[in-house]
Amino acid sequence: MNFCIKRSILVIIIFFSVATMFAQQGEYLGVEKNVTASELVVKANETDFINGFAAKIFEDQKNTYYAIDNSSIESKYIKIRILEQSYSDNELVNIGSSLKQDYMMFLVNNTLSISEDKVIELFNEYYNIALKEESSMNEEAMTIWLNKHDKYTKN
Repeated sequence: MNFCIKRSILVIIIFFSVATMFAQQGEYLGVEKNVTASELVVKANETDFINGFAAKIFEDQKNTYYAIDNSSIESKYIKIRILEQSYSDNELVNIGSSLKQDYMMFLVNNTLSISEDKVIELFNEYYNIALKEESSMNEEAMTIWLNKHDKYTKN
């Protein structure tokens, strides 16, 4: 009986040792350097937004980066609603949401294989939804909504 207990303990120890060796470490082991926020702003400044308010600005091995040109959208409501809608998306990640900056930044992980056209179409869809909502609100409703939802410009 004592031998069975020792053997069981040994099997459990070996199992956990092997499982630990193969466990995900939570670290990305790619070779590209991390892209800084200031580098993304430079890339956005070099991007032609002639076809709209959103554009792909950079791609590396890990992610594809997109920017929304804040100056091309006058409505604070629309900017905030685009951000709110993006938070419910499983593929699009907001990485810079300041309305005071020149751009709002996003990324899509390349393992998802989502086309640039699909991402731009998604931004346009968010914009159109926000525009429709905004046109249905009166000034009082807009003020109430902004006071409740604008967490991006309060300091």
